[in-house]
Amino acid sequence: MVKILTVLFMIDSLKRVKAQLEEVHEAHPLKSSALNIVNYILTKSPPVRPFGPVPAIKLKEQCSQAEIFEDLKEHAGFHGQLTQDCDDQWSFFDFVKGWGAMADHADPLEIDHNPLIAFNVASKSKSGFRKCIDELPTEIQAEGIFCKSREDESPMLYGVVTPAPCISPPHSDNSGSGHIILQSYKTKLIIWWDVTDEILEMYSRLHCRNIVGNPTLTAIKTWGEFHWVVLKPGEYLCMDPGQIHCVVSSVNSAVSGWSFVSSEWLKSGNLQKIMSWEMELIEKRLDYVSRTKVSDEHLSEAVAGVEQDLKLWEHWFKKGDLSVGLKRDLKVLMRDMNAKWKPIREKMKQ
Repeated sequence: MVKILTVLFMIDSLKRVKAQLEEVHEAHPLKSSALNIVNYILTKSPPVRPFGPVPAIKLKEQCSQAEIFEDLKEHAGFHGQLTQDCDDQWSFFDFVKGWGAMADHADPLEIDHNPLIAFNVASKSKSGFRKCIDELPTEIQAEGIFCKSREDESPMLYGVVTPAPCISPPHSDNSGSGHIILQSYKTKLIIWWDVTDEILEMYSRLHCRNIVGNPTLTAIKTWGEFHWVVLKPGEYLCMDPGQIHCVVSSVNSAVSGWSFVSSEWLKSGNLQKIMSWEMELIEKRLDYVSRTKVSDEHLSEAVAGVEQDLKLWEHWFKKGDLSVGLKRDLKVLMRDMNAKWKPIREKMKQ
């Protein structure tokens, strides 16, 4: 009975997402795409059961716009939601204007209503979202876990803040580390797939590329079995390295999280497998650019992800609580992956 009630409650949450999307201004280019995704999940036959139970942490207090804005006030490099470009000239005030306009369901095409997204927002301020955190997810407190950390060695918390509606198409946060997706403000629909060779092959055509149409809808229709959940504040998901997921936001909202590595992924060979997959994909894309002279403007995002993970591994090796055997295994992995990455890095310079 409890499971049935949980499923019914989650389906009701998805119906609320649909109702919120229906209130969006008709001129918003993402409205119909977001509605098509939600309607597909609601009407799919056979139905896709929502994921559950959803893990959660206790929040000292509910995050408000005050905490969101505190973390954002020094942020630089906002991204245009509709144009997919980044402009350092956009200010926090520009963000607030677009954020407020979308909350009021205003026309996003008016010049002062430009909706902006903030990626990689560091929660440094004690008056920001950090003050709402009362505990860490059990997954990143377990033995064998090492988190990306700040200078004081505490886990580094950072987030993404999005005006509504917003669709993050299929993507993976990193190939050499995992990630906690914690709902910090309002709600988001998260859709994800188990990591398999077949899913990675299909995803390789989208990775760090701007795809026309509705790639999220295409993926959930054609990639096979997927999972979904509507996250509420305090609830979170744990993404493995290379785990493909997408996000639909029907209201102005934010997620936060931590990047981490696990000795279990080291022992299983998962870190080597997924990192090798991404390096080989980057190399193929570089070879294509070299042959055709066609630029691949978003490939730098994948490159940056690999570089960040290699750096995280170095910190893990130096500061992580690893057994002698696991430290040896990590040293071998770092040696092999750096050797694989070096010629690729040289190709990027050409």
